[in-house]
Amino acid sequence: MLSIDQWLIEHPFFVALRTGFPKNAWAMYAEAAAPLIYTVPTFLGVTLARTDARAREILSEVWAEELGMAENLSHPVLFQKFHQGVTQRWGRHVHLQRFGVKAGIGMIELCSSGDWPVGVAAMLAHESQFPPAYESMLAVAKQDLGDDSEFFDVHALVDIEHTQTSTRLLDYALTKGLATEDEIEAAYFASAELLRSVFDGVCAEMNAASTH
Repeated sequence: MLSIDQWLIEHPFFVALRTGFPKNAWAMYAEAAAPLIYTVPTFLGVTLARTDARAREILSEVWAEELGMAENLSHPVLFQKFHQGVTQRWGRHVHLQRFGVKAGIGMIELCSSGDWPVGVAAMLAHESQFPPAYESMLAVAKQDLGDDSEFFDVHALVDIEHTQTSTRLLDYALTKGLATEDEIEAAYFASAELLRSVFDGVCAEMNAASTH
């Protein structure tokens, strides 16, 4: 099975977030990530539509949590609250949305490129990164953002469950011969590169802005 490298926690942009400098990094993150966050129901829905009965039963729990059908606000709604709060404080950076748009389209195409294990592997590449990364900057987020930090507070916990769910589904897929390890690894690493491209892009923009 996959060996998960939790690289996001050490990414320079997340180092900036957890050290609280620069403050407008929150708004830059919100703008760059927004299109990707808002495509989650689409690429997760593509994956769910391709599942067999057993996988659908398990994946439906993630679907319910993402869309706010499990006694919680949907993840896009939580992100929208964060996005609105930080852009009101530190300004808009709409030009950064191009990174999330490209990654979001890439995720939809990736999840559409094969049977459901491809989509689950793609989801795992994202879900497994956020709990340690968000946990590492949660204290600073609460200090800087107040109630607008709820998105990170929720995901620091729920994405642990989603990581376990994805891993369980992929073990099932391998046992049943529904996918090969090579197919799962290819989807996982392609998805990880899409996520990395968002933070590499916004980090480059942040560094460029700081030199002017």
